[in-house]
Amino acid sequence: MIDVVEAAQPDRARVAHWIGQLYSAHDHMLEETALLGRADDMIAANRICFLRRNGAEIGYAALHDMGDHMFIRHFVIDATLRRTGIGTAAFEALEARCFAGRQVRLDASHTLDAPRSFWEAQGFRIMGYTMRRNVDPLDGVAA
Repeated sequence: MIDVVEAAQPDRARVAHWIGQLYSAHDHMLEETALLGRADDMIAANRICFLRRNGAEIGYAALHDMGDHMFIRHFVIDATLRRTGIGTAAFEALEARCFAGRQVRLDASHTLDAPRSFWEAQGFRIMGYTMRRNVDPLDGVAA
């Protein structure tokens, strides 16, 4: 069973830890100062949820309510637990708690097999490609 705990005042170091795992999964590394800055940005603009199994934190999600749909800014499962089915269980718990019955959208790395395969297994389909200029390549990526 996965518990979704919405954090009223998220700890920026915890959020930075999960953002670091997200960047690492995409073969990018950021220094601690940059990770903390990203965490501040995520906390300021999104609902932050921590994912727990048997009391242990196994992941994190940053959600942005867009009115007509929910946008997943980040979804991260601990690297040691990926490809075990935990990510699917965590996503199902997140969906039931935070956006059941609502349209959900996200940006995912369509060029990386693992994230694309995960999201496709959850029923998501690529709708198009977004092109950006002078933007951090991981801005808004969900993995």
